[in-house]
Amino acid sequence: MRFLLLLLLISSTIPSVFAQKDFRFGKIDKQDLAMTELASDTSAGAYVLHHSNVIFYSLNDIPTMMRTVNRRVKLLKRSGFNEADISIYYHPDSEKISGLKAAIHLPDGETIKLKNKDFIREDYSEQTRVIKFTYPQVTEGAIIEYTYSHSDENFTIVPAFYFQEDVPVRYAQFRATIPQYFHYVSLSNATGAWTESSNDVVNDVVSGTQMRVVKMKYALEDVRAFTDQPYTNNLSDYLPRIQLQLKTIMPPNGEKHDVISSWENLAKDLDGFAWFGKKYNNRNDVKKPLESIQPIAADETKEYDKALVAYRYIGQHMNWDGYYRISSDDRLNQCWDKATGNSAEINMILLGVLREMGIEAQPLLVSLRDRGAHVMTYPIFDQFDHLMVLARLDGKEMILDVNNPNREMGLPRFKALNGYGWVADPEKPRWIEVNVPKMSKTVVAEIAIGEDGVATVDAQARMMGYHAESGRNNLQAKEDENEGPIMREITSIFPEAEFVTREVEEDEDPYAPLKLKVQAKVPLAQVMDDYIYVSPVVYYPLEEGLVDTENRLAPVDLGYPTKYRYIAKIKIPEGYKVDEVPEGSRLRSEDGGVSVTYSALVGEEEVSLTYFMELSRATFSAQEYYTLKEIFERAIELQESPIVFRKVE
Repeated sequence: MRFLLLLLLISSTIPSVFAQKDFRFGKIDKQDLAMTELASDTSAGAYVLHHSNVIFYSLNDIPTMMRTVNRRVKLLKRSGFNEADISIYYHPDSEKISGLKAAIHLPDGETIKLKNKDFIREDYSEQTRVIKFTYPQVTEGAIIEYTYSHSDENFTIVPAFYFQEDVPVRYAQFRATIPQYFHYVSLSNATGAWTESSNDVVNDVVSGTQMRVVKMKYALEDVRAFTDQPYTNNLSDYLPRIQLQLKTIMPPNGEKHDVISSWENLAKDLDGFAWFGKKYNNRNDVKKPLESIQPIAADETKEYDKALVAYRYIGQHMNWDGYYRISSDDRLNQCWDKATGNSAEINMILLGVLREMGIEAQPLLVSLRDRGAHVMTYPIFDQFDHLMVLARLDGKEMILDVNNPNREMGLPRFKALNGYGWVADPEKPRWIEVNVPKMSKTVVAEIAIGEDGVATVDAQARMMGYHAESGRNNLQAKEDENEGPIMREITSIFPEAEFVTREVEEDEDPYAPLKLKVQAKVPLAQVMDDYIYVSPVVYYPLEEGLVDTENRLAPVDLGYPTKYRYIAKIKIPEGYKVDEVPEGSRLRSEDGGVSVTYSALVGEEEVSLTYFMELSRATFSAQEYYTLKEIFERAIELQESPIVFRKVE
């Protein structure tokens, strides 16, 4: 699939008449400046004329990776003006930014060079700094460019370089000169269809010393823009890119040093690190939360019930600071006192408490959604963003992820549903699938149509799993009644709908299905002469944008399997009879991964409608998309089909 994507990129070329393969800051082609529109993509808001990364190494004193970044962009429309807002991130403990130059070239030929005072340097986080700048006098037709050098003493990973962007790219190039001492492995996904490619071992001079080096060069020309597609995860994995990971270092006359060795060694190392294993393995570091939780769990005999007490208590006590992490710099007791922590600290507290209560539990590390698929071949620790807990409760493994009191135990945060996770068990490290059970959402509506076409809709809803979490979050966060569960769905289809009442069924179990009733006035009918046309479906399960794409490049990823049920009883208006109802339909993919059922039955006083959609899998390949597209297009036709009533003569 990824190779086919590159072929598609080349076959859908943008004419490269004035391609500039060598970047010279300030040297602008007059024809580029005069360009007002890209003929091959007239909708493009911007056009990347040149983007390159050049990697080389300094071996003086402290070995350092040097990276020169060059970028030049033509601004075609206001929609592309976001390209003029630049942020450069770096870690000051090991990285430096130097030689930063930026300029904007206006259509009338004037050039404005940014000065040092235009570059704003500030803290982004505790460990990260950012340099920000915005170009002045941004206007359609201008060309912006910048260049800088980035040095990094920690060069275990060569930052990913992407050849495709959300705007068309004329020319993108990656070059590197790597000394023989450093053996990198490729994490790249693109092969075969390069405009330029070379990877040679040659003699060269590095820091005044003659040595063997690997010289690599990869380039693509005339790359069309990619477009966001609904229900996509890790789209960047399907874009052509170069990314390198340092595997070993072999200094001259020295011993080979493994930068990445094995998952087994990594798990053992992590278990002994002060910022990782020694946090949750130290009873004293979870003494305070344990003192609060143990008395409450003392009467519980089942491991599941003990874990549930800990999960609830920690979830109610701790506030997430919004940061995903896999380690902690603070003592867990201090986090408990502050009642605040990052994702790792909160889950480490749970991990330590479970272990002290005699429950088998291990840290589970994941890369978050849209941060890239996991690399399982090499033990790369830096790929992970978030720490959860894998616990064995009464003989069954369960993933625990404390954060939202509205999310039931056993459901990770949605962003953590990225296919797999790595269990950092020093005795038995392993990869596991991060799966969740099928969710469900049911809406039952009674609809009475008024003479003006405005219907009184009495809807009852029952939501489970992530649907229940989302509904409870909406109830707590809503500033307007139309933002609450069910009303939000209704107003997305009928913006003029008016909220009347809401009733939420209380339950002692905070993780029980969310049950509520909503009444609303909804303009879902049109009265025309002797006919009333009614749109009976007030709740759509999926975004219609799912079927808008002709060429699907990435799998459809819903996050979790789910079942939607919509049942409506439409009262026949007085003085009318049923003239037409949509024909019933059953749709099903070959493997049963998707099924849709629609039926409308006419009774003496009402029309009963059922509309069920079941997605038994969370992901579907790009090849399967075209079958899904046919099913969803038909489902959309059904959910938008009217029921027609005719006045009785």
